[in-house]
Amino acid sequence: MTDYQPELGQLVFGNPTGDYDCPDYVITLLEGLLGEIERVYWNRGQEAWERFHDPKIPGITFRPYYWGDDETEASLPNFVVEGVNAEIRWYKHPHRGVSATVNWDPDQWVVWFDVAMKLITEHEDEQERIERKVEG
Repeated sequence: MTDYQPELGQLVFGNPTGDYDCPDYVITLLEGLLGEIERVYWNRGQEAWERFHDPKIPGITFRPYYWGDDETEASLPNFVVEGVNAEIRWYKHPHRGVSATVNWDPDQWVVWFDVAMKLITEHEDEQERIERKVEG
C-alpha cells in the first residue's frame, strides 16, 4: 500500500515517485544534510554549491530534478545514502513533492540521517588530510 499522492503537475509530467510521503521532519532532516553538504563543498573549493550537480561525496548520491526526456535518467532517485535502503525523490526542488521508497518511523529516519552525517564528516576529514599533506 502506498500513501504518496503527487500533485497534478508531478502526476502528469513528473519523474517517478517513491511510494510514501515524507513527513515534514524528514524534509527537515534532508535540508539539514543538504546544508552540511553546502558547508563542506564551500570549505573544499571556496565556491557555493547550487544543488545543480553532484557534490561528489562518497556514499551519497545527489541528483537534481531531471527535466529531460530520457526515461532511464528520469527514473533515478534524487538522494540516496549508501548502506541505507531508502531513496528520496522530489518534484523540481527538495521541498516539493518529496517522497520515499520506505515508510519508516522517526527513529529509523534518525539512523538514516546519522549515517549520512558520518559520510559527510568522513569526506570532510579526508579533504582536510589531503590539504595538510599538500601544504606540508
